[in-house]
Amino acid sequence: MNNKKGFTLVEIITVVLIIGVLTAVAVPQYRRVMQKSHVTQAIAMLRSIADSSERLAQEFGYKSYPNLYTYATGHSQNWAYFNRMDMFSADNLPQGCSIDSSDPYKLNCSSGGASNSFSYKAHVVSGDNSYVVAKKTGAPYSGTYIALSRADNSLSCQGTQTACDVFGLNVLDIGASF
Repeated sequence: MNNKKGFTLVEIITVVLIIGVLTAVAVPQYRRVMQKSHVTQAIAMLRSIADSSERLAQEFGYKSYPNLYTYATGHSQNWAYFNRMDMFSADNLPQGCSIDSSDPYKLNCSSGGASNSFSYKAHVVSGDNSYVVAKKTGAPYSGTYIALSRADNSLSCQGTQTACDVFGLNVLDIGASF
């Protein structure tokens, strides 16, 4: 009686090929899900900045943040009020965020590594519209913008079709840059 134990070479190769195919399908999908979760965090931050800036404008007696912004820039204010906005207060920065050293009105955030790095601006104007904007600074899709319209709270994406598809947003060129 011949008791052979173990696997044949064909069985091992078959298992390795199946694992390879599953990996080839799963890894890109995993990366896509991770990017989508990073964008979800950025959108939450955009909404927080929008809410915080509107509360700040009302505190100073203005109808909206763009009105306060226009007044402050038109009267050469020192922007001291800006530091009172929740998201941009040095005493109250979100975890993983810092105020940009070259632009005190830009918030740089990175949580979970470089692939989840965004910069935020509370006020970007394009035509007659005002936006709160996040710029993806980490790879992949670096340089892609996510914009929250102050007029109707709609979200849009400025970047490549591929990046906007991954982010689950419609492509709209709002002329954002910072």
